Amino acid sequence: MNYLLGDIMYIPHKCKILLLALVAILINSPCHAMSQTESDYETVKKTLVGLKIDTIRVVEGLDMYEVVSDNQAAYLTKDLRYFIVGRVFDMKDKRDLTADRINSLRRIDFAKLDKRDAIKMGDGGKALAVFTDLGCPYCKRLHGELSKLKDVTTYIYLYPLAAQNEEVKKKAASVLCADDKLAALNATWFGKVPPESVTPTEACIASVENNVRMGRGHRITSTPTLVLEDGRVVVGYKTEAEIRALLAAPKEGKNGK
Repeated sequence: MNYLLGDIMYIPHKCKILLLALVAILINSPCHAMSQTESDYETVKKTLVGLKIDTIRVVEGLDMYEVVSDNQAAYLTKDLRYFIVGRVFDMKDKRDLTADRINSLRRIDFAKLDKRDAIKMGDGGKALAVFTDLGCPYCKRLHGELSKLKDVTTYIYLYPLAAQNEEVKKKAASVLCADDKLAALNATWFGKVPPESVTPTEACIASVENNVRMGRGHRITSTPTLVLEDGRVVVGYKTEAEIRALLAAPKEGKNGK
């Protein structure tokens, strides 16, 4: 496998917190040599004193420790000398391995998602939730795939990532103000009737803001994002076949529809 390590263009807020924690670690921690008698977990814990660690594992092929803390991943070389805050990309398979790992660990309680401000599409025994942004082209593509899942109950949350973008926020509120919200959403993505034909009320704007608060509360930072019934979080565009495969996978939790 080929890897590209690091993300030098932008440091998210969470990574900044991790970096600050690292500074404290470097100031207060002695150097630790690798001991064959210590477990990986205990070795890394002793090296990164002061950092709340959720999981530790060795990434095969990369030959480094992966350390997950507060939903962020960092990497520690086997000799315990270099600690790298960034993302790992598999250049061969074109995958963001860091994102894949974090998403595999994340869980959202599906049953506790407030569905009052969601748009319901389809009807079936299986269900999923989707956070989508009307300014996102991949969300538009995903909506076309979701429309094929007529035997699946899909709850769609209009979730403008840039909440300060009044145009997108108003468009989302207009959809939620329509008598037939799903038809208005379909028209927004694929139809010729502009959603602005429905004047959004304060209540509909509040519904969009509720979605934004909920999404941020669940650390949803990109769209589209899918939430499965067992709590798994899947980020990015998926085809109908890929979504059905996810739904068919054994449930990993007790969260219900």
